[in-house]
Amino acid sequence: FSNHIFTNASRTIGYNNNQKNASLTFMVSENPGITFRPDNFELELRPRYSLQTTHNTVQVQGNQTVHSYGGRFDGSYYTSWGLTLQTDINYSATSGYAAGYNTRTWLWNATLSQQFLKSKSLTLAVKVFDLLNQRSNIRRTVTANYIDDIEYNSLTRYFMVTLSYRFNSFGKGNRPDGFEEGGPGGRRGFGGPPPGHGRR
Repeated sequence: FSNHIFTNASRTIGYNNNQKNASLTFMVSENPGITFRPDNFELELRPRYSLQTTHNTVQVQGNQTVHSYGGRFDGSYYTSWGLTLQTDINYSATSGYAAGYNTRTWLWNATLSQQFLKSKSLTLAVKVFDLLNQRSNIRRTVTANYIDDIEYNSLTRYFMVTLSYRFNSFGKGNRPDGFEEGGPGGRRGFGGPPPGHGRR
């Protein structure tokens, strides 16, 4: 189990028609999670919610509250012969933006990879991003004079084929001091079996 809480507050000063306006923006977000790692599997579920509110001393018509919520599921399956199947599904929704800028989107990615050679150092992977072709991007800018909601374009559904080779410069069976498979936090990237998998 894990949980992440983040807060942020900012205050800006601006003038409009010689009137001084102070704008205070406060944001808080929470992101709990649960991870389950049985043999050959790694499953993680992580819901999230954030609240952003803006209050002005003069331009009260600019007072707004935005809710962002959703969740993410990550799943991985590893085989003893080097085949790995990974997928992640992300749901994102917002309310409180200007008319037409609230979103309800699903983002689904998937990867199929196979390791080759005796050392399993060669990996061929096929990755598919945004399978449902729903990705959208909204950015909010808050100042003491205005609130600006912007929707911008980004790369949506696409495929990628990669061939990678992992070099070991530390000698067979050796690891540098403090090294842990999967990098910081023990998380593994695409195409990597769980630590100790397949060893006897």
